[in-house]
Amino acid sequence: MALAIATLRQPFATPVVVLLAFWGLGTTTRIMAFPLYRGRVIAFDSAYLIAAGIVLGWVPGAWIVVATMTADVLVQRYRGWIFDLPRMSSRERLAQTLFSTFGNALLLLGIGALLERVGLSPLHVNRHTAVFVVTPLALVTFVVCHYHIAFAAAVLNRDPPRSAYRQLVVPGIIGECLLAPLAMVMVLVYQTAYPAPFTLLATTVLVINAGFFIASQIGQRLRDRVRDLSMLNAVSKALTRNLELDPLLAALAGQLFEHFVNANAIVLGLRDVVTGSVRCALFGERDARPLERTPAADEQLFKRLVAERRSLRIRKLDYRQLDPVLTAPDAKSWLGVPMIVNDDVVGFINLQSSAADAFRRAEERMLAQVAAQAAIAVENARLFRLATVDGLTGLFVRRYFDQRLDEECLRAQRFDVLFSLLMLDIDDFKQINDTRGHATGDRVLRETAHVIRASLRVIDIAARYGGEEFVVLLPRADASRARQVAERIRCAVFDNDLAGVNGSPRVTVSIGVATFPDHAVDAGELVRAADRALYRAKAAGKNRVEGAINLVPDAT
Repeated sequence: MALAIATLRQPFATPVVVLLAFWGLGTTTRIMAFPLYRGRVIAFDSAYLIAAGIVLGWVPGAWIVVATMTADVLVQRYRGWIFDLPRMSSRERLAQTLFSTFGNALLLLGIGALLERVGLSPLHVNRHTAVFVVTPLALVTFVVCHYHIAFAAAVLNRDPPRSAYRQLVVPGIIGECLLAPLAMVMVLVYQTAYPAPFTLLATTVLVINAGFFIASQIGQRLRDRVRDLSMLNAVSKALTRNLELDPLLAALAGQLFEHFVNANAIVLGLRDVVTGSVRCALFGERDARPLERTPAADEQLFKRLVAERRSLRIRKLDYRQLDPVLTAPDAKSWLGVPMIVNDDVVGFINLQSSAADAFRRAEERMLAQVAAQAAIAVENARLFRLATVDGLTGLFVRRYFDQRLDEECLRAQRFDVLFSLLMLDIDDFKQINDTRGHATGDRVLRETAHVIRASLRVIDIAARYGGEEFVVLLPRADASRARQVAERIRCAVFDNDLAGVNGSPRVTVSIGVATFPDHAVDAGELVRAADRALYRAKAAGKNRVEGAINLVPDAT
């Protein structure tokens, strides 16, 4: 309104070409703005705007400000669509437009009115005074006021006041005030009939601004690259520490939450390349415990990730169309990438955010690189599981157990601690196979292994030692503690009808217990001591626990 009133009171008849020239110069400079502090940008356009206000008049200069800032806002929206910059709400965009356009225009009009009041109007002073007094005074006043208004906006946006002032206001004022000599020369050489000197100076300012712009772009790309490499390095270290799937997925989710700050929920899916079934683990921002879940058939997003084998980014998500168990109730944006190894989709990574359009293309590319690393780690974990876990019982295989037993012996010798070993055998297992069939025998083996795992601590290690024999390694457990664990396993097997046939004799186990260093001085002797105790339990009637009695290594 104030600008309109000023225009009516002081109509201007400046040639359209001159207005377009100043508008084009200011707009070009605004487009080459570069970030200075927390995404806020600086552009060396103040010299053009002040020069326009002095040589054309403050009202035409104000309208040039409006046109320049409006074009700048439109370009920012275009950049946001092309380069996928974070979006603003309609209210925020309107507030930014009004502040950038009419706020700066009114600021220029206010400076002009102030200069006229003190007798320094460019129309009433000689040329040298307009160049050497009015121009630098107007430029400094405009820049100082503009950046202090920007400082107030930063503080209202909860930026640290000291950092904002030091990194935004001071560099901005110094940088634009250094262009005062160029603005003075532009006013000095400006003549409508001889545009060449003015054009040369304008080009000089554009070249300076372009240099800062290009340097800022290169610096930002280098910083982004360093950040990306740092993230990939951190993810790689976290993934290589684990060869088991559950700890691996937990470590991966932790790294994703740390580096993708917009993510509120993460879904990690693992696909069986043989059957095609997919199992998911859902990680919440506050709850790091995975929730195992097989996706429903109608979860089209997960199916698309697997079928199309490419990333999928949804800016505005209708979470009601997805499984609520695997979708955050406030999810508004969705990003997923597949994990591919040897041209097979072994799983996928899904990020969800409560903010609309929270994930940019740069984050999509970065997540794809993380998924490539995670895919290799998942495949290694699967191969490790195939190499160390018995397919029937789910317990460790004998080779892996022997390795861990040797490590535990070395640890016990070095730190002077003890540990125990249990040797278990299913009683009359051959009779179960002969009378009830091998399918029943396999079920007995699986359920016995399940009972053993349920009776142990997290640090204990259980393995399938032979056909129907099992071994259990109990770190830091003495003979008394080991016998308690053995009795708990024996009772649990006896109390459960593992064979599943009513009226038949119950499945029982016999257990031998040996402790290091009480019953042996090395790993091999400890196994033999537990094995001898097992055979004594068998000879004593089965379904019982016997401890090792040999305190001297076997001479053989």
